[in-house]
Amino acid sequence: MKSELVNAFLDGLQLSKGEQLRPLIIDSKTMLRNYLSMAGARYWEWRDNPKAKNIDDLMNEIEYGETTFAYNLEGVLYRKVSKAVIDVIRRNDDGVQERLYEEIFDGTDWVRRNEEPSDTPGLKEKGKLGEEPIQTAIRGIGEEMKIKELSENDLEGLIHLPDNENSQQTEESDGYPGLKTKYNFDFFIFELPEGRYQLVYEFEEGKRRMRLKWEEIV
Repeated sequence: MKSELVNAFLDGLQLSKGEQLRPLIIDSKTMLRNYLSMAGARYWEWRDNPKAKNIDDLMNEIEYGETTFAYNLEGVLYRKVSKAVIDVIRRNDDGVQERLYEEIFDGTDWVRRNEEPSDTPGLKEKGKLGEEPIQTAIRGIGEEMKIKELSENDLEGLIHLPDNENSQQTEESDGYPGLKTKYNFDFFIFELPEGRYQLVYEFEEGKRRMRLKWEEIV
C-alpha cells in the first residue's frame, strides 16, 4: 500500500501531453472492481466472453507492471499500456512476400483479430515497467512464436521504426470490453530467418486462444 504522501505526489503529475491525467494506484482486486464498476465496465461479463480476458488477468497485468491506470479532470478512468507491434515478414518458396496476422478463437471458430490487414499487423506484446521497446519485442517473439535465444544474425532482421500518427491511440480494449485504454505503440519489422519458419504459431493470452498465420502482402 502506497503512503498518502506518495499518492498525493503522484496525483500532481501530468502524464500526457494535451490532457492532464492523474495516476491511480490500484493494489487490490476489490479496489479494481470498484473503479471498473464506477467507469461502467461490466467486468463480470468478461468471464463468459471467449474473446475477452477476465479481471484476474487484468490484476496480473497491474502486478507485473504491464498496465497502469489514470483518470482525467472529469473523472474518466483510463487503462494505460505500452505495446511493441512486430510486423513479421518473409519470402516464401515462390518468391511471394508474406506477413503474419493474428486470429482469435471465439468459442466456435477462428476469426481475424483486426478487420483490415493494415490495422497494426503482426504480433503485439505489452511492455513491462522499465523495459525497453526492443526488449519487449524480443520477448513477444519468444512468447508468441516460441522462438527462444535469438542470435545476433537473427536480430539483424529486427528493425525499430520511427514514431508515426498511430503511435498513440485511445480506444476501447478488445480484451477488456468497456474499458477505455490509452496505447503507446512502438512498431517493428522482423524479417523471419528461414530456419524459424512454421506454418502456424499458437499461443494463449489468459483464457483466450490465439494463433498467428501467414498471408500474402498486397
